[in-house]
Amino acid sequence: MALDAHIEPCLEPIVNSAYPSGHATWVFMAAVLLADMVPERRAAIWSRAEDFARQRMVGGVHYRSDIDAGRIAGPVVASFMLASPKYRANAAVAAADLRGVLKLPPLSEARKAASTRASPSRRDQTAAGQAASFGDIGPFDVRVLPNAASVPF
Repeated sequence: MALDAHIEPCLEPIVNSAYPSGHATWVFMAAVLLADMVPERRAAIWSRAEDFARQRMVGGVHYRSDIDAGRIAGPVVASFMLASPKYRANAAVAAADLRGVLKLPPLSEARKAASTRASPSRRDQTAAGQAASFGDIGPFDVRVLPNAASVPF
């Protein structure tokens, strides 16, 4: 239900649990996975994911906290997928096809170019033995498994 009585939801009100938003979880997971395939369009992909998730609030079917939880859960799900060799193999084929359709160079070239432009994260700059504060951790730097690949966003 909308918080303002003058706003009428344009979607059917949900009658089950809304937390976290499944739509937001899905779109943020998809954004991480797509950005892994097309890193040079990461900002545009994430912007579209944010807009998609926000529309769930505009439609009156979710609260901000539902969307925020999906923004956290989506990259966590993506990190499990990115840690899967089977997913990585299938994603490599999909990435090559997608990049071909978009007329982009091979992913290896894009990642190499991105790594030369990237500066060390604040966490990488933290002195050995120094405890990191929440400010030292990027909002989408998710590590859920020992030795799992980081999903920096």
